[in-house]
Amino acid sequence: MGFKKFMAAALTVGMIASFVPSTVMAAKPGWEGNDEDGWYYYTSETEYLKDTWKQIGSYWYFFDEEGKMARDSWWSLDDNPGDGIDRKYWYHFDKSGHMNTNRWIEDIYRNEQGQIVQRDWSFVDRSGKAVTGWNKIGGVWYYFDTYAYMCCNELAKDTKGDLYYFDSNGRYIRNKWKQVDGDWFYFGSNGIAYKGWHKISGKWYYFDDEIGFMYRGWQDIGEKVYCFDNSGAMVTGWYRYELGDGEYVWLYASSGGELYRNRWLKSNGVWYYFRDNCTMVSGVDNYEIGGKLYDFTASGACKNPYSGRPAAA
Repeated sequence: MGFKKFMAAALTVGMIASFVPSTVMAAKPGWEGNDEDGWYYYTSETEYLKDTWKQIGSYWYFFDEEGKMARDSWWSLDDNPGDGIDRKYWYHFDKSGHMNTNRWIEDIYRNEQGQIVQRDWSFVDRSGKAVTGWNKIGGVWYYFDTYAYMCCNELAKDTKGDLYYFDSNGRYIRNKWKQVDGDWFYFGSNGIAYKGWHKISGKWYYFDDEIGFMYRGWQDIGEKVYCFDNSGAMVTGWYRYELGDGEYVWLYASSGGELYRNRWLKSNGVWYYFRDNCTMVSGVDNYEIGGKLYDFTASGACKNPYSGRPAAA
């Protein structure tokens, strides 16, 4: 048995006032104790409940190994300890010790100065168990992690491995771009992050096959090389690729986006050649291509495309 996440006290929506049992002044058996030292439930003059569930009136309670009633906290408990199966769920008990059911629970974390640094939400079902995974609550789908916390303001993968982004209200976004830690993602109509090739608003983009972030710049995809501009859109035709510090190279991509590589291009009657690294040859004489030597101007135009000189043996 243990408290949920750093043993932090949980604040409950609609929290009930401090517990003062109506039988507190009654003779044993019954309730005995106080808010500071804890509450115990006696079944006889000398015996009280320990390490067990107990329904008292219309509420369920849990008593720890010392017999103290669980209150204002989370507990990881076996729902059926007598069956021999180690199967635990998170339960939340309010200030009165009542097991909460069918409601949202908020956990608030504060720093040493008392400032709120984090809020987490969980939902307990009608049986009192904190839900995990996908759950539809009030007509809205939410996803809860393995700690039973609602995913919000974060990227999260479900048990199928599909990636979603959940907003501050815990709802997954759809048909929308989202930047996370400097990377861009796009989430489709089903909320799942795109992977691979996708056409969005008439432009082609590529999203990482594993993580789903959008590609930018020079990229090897399969056995081909592509280039994506700063917005992530696949480039076609001529493209000036900035190297930084004022330096740049020229590239050329086909209508399908594949960069020219070890290949000639005739554009507006002028011949150009692209190296193995896809950059255009420029400002050089006696450049060897296929055993012949060619000369290129600073703008990349080949001076002798039809009369390459044999290279020396």
